Amino acid sequence: MSSFVLRQVSETALEMQGGSPESPWTVRLDVPTDDTPATGPTPTQLFAFALAGCKAIAALRYAARKHAKLRGVIAEVTYESADNPRRISTIHIRFQGVKEQVDAESLTRITAAMEG
Repeated sequence: MSSFVLRQVSETALEMQGGSPESPWTVRLDVPTDDTPATGPTPTQLFAFALAGCKAIAALRYAARKHAKLRGVIAEVTYESADNPRRISTIHIRFQGVKEQVDAESLTRITAAMEG
C-alpha cells in the first residue's frame, strides 16, 4: 500500500508529502490568485504531469527489459481545459529522443508502451 499526506500551507497551497523515512519527498500544489503567482504546479498540471510520467516510465522500463538504454528522453505535454465540470478536455504528450536511439522494431514496441 502506498500513501501520502496533503497539508494546507497557505490560503491556496497544499504540500503533498510521501516516500519513506530514507527517501522522503514533497510536492507543493498551488493555484495563482489575482495577487500572487502559484508557488507550485496546479492540481491540473500535476495530473497532466503524472499521466506523462506514467507513460514515460512504462516506456523506459520496457526499453530496459529489452536492453535498450534510453538517455535524454523528453516528454512535452500540452492540454486544454474545459468547464462544467472543470476537467482536461484534451491532452497531447509528445516524446522526443527515442527514435534516434533504438531500431525500428524496438521503436514500435516502445511507442506502444508509451501510448498504452
